[in-house]
Amino acid sequence: MNQELALKVLGTIMQWSDDKARDEFAWLRLMARLKYDGYRDFRAGMRFIESLATWLQQFSEEHRNTAYQFVRQALVYIGPGEMQKLVEQLFPHTVRSHLKQLVAAQQNSPSYRVLVDPALQRALQVLQRKTLFMGLSDGARIDTIRHANARHLSNEQVVQGTQVDADKWRDLLENLRDDLSDPTARFQLVYLIDDFTATGTSFLRYDRKTESWKGKLCRFKDSVDNANRRPDDDTVFADDWHLYVHHYIASSNAAQAINERLTEARPTFGQNWATNTTTSFGTVLPPELPIDDVSHPDLVTLINTYYDPVLRTKHTDIGGAKHRRYSLSSSRRSELEKLIHNYLSGRPEDAEDLRTAILYVLLERYANRVPQKDLLTDVMDDPDPNPNRPLTVNSGVTDGACIHLLHRYRRPYFYGINTLCDAASENAEQFLQLAARVVSQLETRLIRRGSDAMLTAGAQHKLLHSRATEILNEWDFPECDVVRRLADGIAEQCVSKSLEGNASLNGGANAFGIPQDEFDRIPATDGGLARTLQLGVAYNAFVLVPNHRAKRQTWCLIELGGILLLHHGLTLKRGGFLERGPDDLVQLLSA
Repeated sequence: MNQELALKVLGTIMQWSDDKARDEFAWLRLMARLKYDGYRDFRAGMRFIESLATWLQQFSEEHRNTAYQFVRQALVYIGPGEMQKLVEQLFPHTVRSHLKQLVAAQQNSPSYRVLVDPALQRALQVLQRKTLFMGLSDGARIDTIRHANARHLSNEQVVQGTQVDADKWRDLLENLRDDLSDPTARFQLVYLIDDFTATGTSFLRYDRKTESWKGKLCRFKDSVDNANRRPDDDTVFADDWHLYVHHYIASSNAAQAINERLTEARPTFGQNWATNTTTSFGTVLPPELPIDDVSHPDLVTLINTYYDPVLRTKHTDIGGAKHRRYSLSSSRRSELEKLIHNYLSGRPEDAEDLRTAILYVLLERYANRVPQKDLLTDVMDDPDPNPNRPLTVNSGVTDGACIHLLHRYRRPYFYGINTLCDAASENAEQFLQLAARVVSQLETRLIRRGSDAMLTAGAQHKLLHSRATEILNEWDFPECDVVRRLADGIAEQCVSKSLEGNASLNGGANAFGIPQDEFDRIPATDGGLARTLQLGVAYNAFVLVPNHRAKRQTWCLIELGGILLLHHGLTLKRGGFLERGPDDLVQLLSA
């Protein structure tokens, strides 16, 4: 597949207009040429654009734009050129700086004199030779370090890995002494180098099962201990040796976690360990970079939908990842899908997108009902725990899933005669205002199409939502702006609660609940708030439900009227409310 054909396929599967395709093609060609085509692991005959078109086709049409926007806006790609730069900068920018500071401190001299004073220059050269460079993985690119600094580093002080045998340690020490003509010379500094750390757990972690520290650093320590078990008691490192740990790239969390774990593990490493341990990083990624439910809710939904449990390995477990988010086995997911099938099968609302949304709600509830483990806990102790309460599928879960689909994917929610009746809030005039718009549209279709005319769910939803918005904009009663401000504030908080992943209130909230005794005192304590509520009830913005018993308490519910529910996309089912007080209402009015 050539690039032009790949672009044509991409434009087709993304359903771009000509103008949109022109802009996107220009960006794709630019990024492919400047960055992405430099990736070295494409399949033969393919480059970035061809691979992107192939990758996007695995997603359903409604998810493809989310996946594409991830590549377009959120993907961070560090290519070979950037990595080469980070590797080449290690010695001149990081190591040399450390060496100069140490020499200056040892000789009690300002650091700027190290490069001009002959005696200090000699001390710098000796310390530089007493520095050992060791790779923690293939990503350390040790060969590149050696080639880029051939004038400064000896081949005998650059080692591919940390787990070397006693003979190799002896050779390293003998070469050091030969080069310095000093039979007692020992290594003073050690640099452990790796390419990337996301959590820091592969470098150093505490295993609660064995009650011991594990990781690459511990394997290095074992190798050093083995090298020091010599009959002549001649150790490889000086008594006051320093350890430097350098990663070319680190996440913000890993950079912090590594330092904390090094401090915590230090007492267990013994007396012969480094007197000082320092970490450094070529670059630390921004703390806001990781993807989560808040920054990328649509992408998290996509990941949870398409995640394949076969990707889980012991290595991802060590890194702290369970079933990405839910620690879910294939059999557990199948069990949840069976619950959904048993409930929806044969019902008119049954659809694939609804099944997926319900599964998302169940997964969130499952995550909340199983014991939570921290990153250092071995998740294989109980890879598929049972929830503390059974998971079920019912009308409430289904309604919550429908609200999620409405706000995230604009799936129609308001349609049918029951919706019309509920949205009228038991007000005949309001019912007629809403019904008239639907009837008028249906009449038009009957005239144009004959007896087979009908209004789809999408058409009905659009008509009811637009008519509700028109009614709100036509409000012209006393203090309508104040009532609207309070209503919008209540609605905003209700929407936020309704979109929680686990649909904790099923279809969500559409009311504030004020303790009845506090509500009864509002006329005496805040006349302005009382008048606003009175006007809102009079003009169908609010419906008061006094003496509502819930959660072992008596509440007065301030429910939003049907017009506001249609406008803001909230459930028409009653009962879901947010616990608030009069002060919360006052705060909304003053916002």
